Amino acid sequence: MPFEPPLRPFLLAMPVVAISGLAGLYQAGGLPWGRDPGPGGPPVARVMRLDPQSRFAVTVPGQVKSARYTLIECEVENISGAGLSTGGRGSRSRSPSGLTLISLVPEGSYVNAGEILAEIDPSRFDEIARLLQISVEEARAEEAKAGLDLQAAEIALAEYLDGVRPQTLMQLEGQVALAKSQLQQQQDHLDWTNRVLPLGYVAISAVQDELITMLQSRLALDRAERSVRDYVRYTQPKLTRQLESRLDQARASHRFALRRLELDEERLALAESQLERCTIRAPHDGRVVYCTTRDGSPIRVGLEVYRRMDLFLLPDLDRPVVEAQVNQTQIWRVAEGMEARVRVDAKPGLVLRGRVTQVSPFADTEDTMARATGVMRYNVGIELEPGERLLPGLSAEVAILIPAERNAMAIPSEALAVEGGETVCFVVGPAGVERRVVDARPGSIDRLQVVDGLSEGEEVLLGPPGPAPEPETTAPDRPESVVETA
Repeated sequence: MPFEPPLRPFLLAMPVVAISGLAGLYQAGGLPWGRDPGPGGPPVARVMRLDPQSRFAVTVPGQVKSARYTLIECEVENISGAGLSTGGRGSRSRSPSGLTLISLVPEGSYVNAGEILAEIDPSRFDEIARLLQISVEEARAEEAKAGLDLQAAEIALAEYLDGVRPQTLMQLEGQVALAKSQLQQQQDHLDWTNRVLPLGYVAISAVQDELITMLQSRLALDRAERSVRDYVRYTQPKLTRQLESRLDQARASHRFALRRLELDEERLALAESQLERCTIRAPHDGRVVYCTTRDGSPIRVGLEVYRRMDLFLLPDLDRPVVEAQVNQTQIWRVAEGMEARVRVDAKPGLVLRGRVTQVSPFADTEDTMARATGVMRYNVGIELEPGERLLPGLSAEVAILIPAERNAMAIPSEALAVEGGETVCFVVGPAGVERRVVDARPGSIDRLQVVDGLSEGEEVLLGPPGPAPEPETTAPDRPESVVETA
């Protein structure tokens, strides 16, 4: 896209430094493309073609950060003596909870994975864990008793169905068979008595006794048959239902005891986990950064904390990144994937390589300098090559390497002028100075790129052409005075 005027304020709005052989301020005659001014005119520079591999550096301030911050929260729940949470698992209540910090690692300390960062008073959880341990033991005893009762009920039902019921039925059926046999025997004896009665071998009273005995046998048979019917129709189903009901009750009691045991064990495990969480450890290596509370007070020993309260930030020092602030007049030149060089103020002489990984599409509205000056800045993320461990917060200087335009020419920034809304150069030719409109692009603080309007080897003035020199006037010759001496 063509470079829009006004050009000079745009170029000077942000410091830029040229690299790849274009660094340093121009001095007339100091570079191979410049020469001293002609008589009564500005210096002249030669137009040079840029190397396609040339890059310009946009130098901006930045700050070292970490690519991965681990937010460490309070994971301790405020549980009651019964093991029930006073708030929902996902609650973020900020009411006093009785969770008090009793120790803290100093802010800025370097910690290794597993080291203790803070401790919360565990006394209340010790007491809760002891009470729940007693409750668990009682529940285990009740579960064991319920299990034995269940086994006894199962055995009783099986005993009746497979043992008592068949045996009882067999006894009753045997009584029926015996009663039938006795009745048949008595009937045979009565028939014999009736046959010998006319012969006078037996008395009439004997026949009557035989009749009474036969009736008694018939009644005994009826009772035996009724006992079988009543047992099969009533007694057997009743006993079966009673034993099955006892078995169901035993099963329900065992399930209840087992569920109570599981619940008490879960509560005990929760209390023990809260007891472990009272000791907060570092998940990985890093340097500790304190968080602030919602009311702005600092994290300190004695502070009342609550579940999911932010306590620490633990940046990963093995993955440092740099957040650069690029002026609004230069942000359009920056794109993801561009290389960068980073100098950290705390380590002079150290130059780190990086690459642009993110260009924010929105200006940083929290930048106090931007609010004061009205010139917005955009955040640009630079991912550094691994190998150097840097502390977050260090200030840095970032040089973002921007590739040169294709087939572009390089001229000193002094060679460009803005006239009538056009960017022009004054080209020195055989016929004199020519005003020429050019398409210029940003380069560095002292060099510009020209993509159209100039050719390699041409010479341009480093400033506006001066007025034409006036012709020299000479006074008429005067006769010399002759001093005569005596």
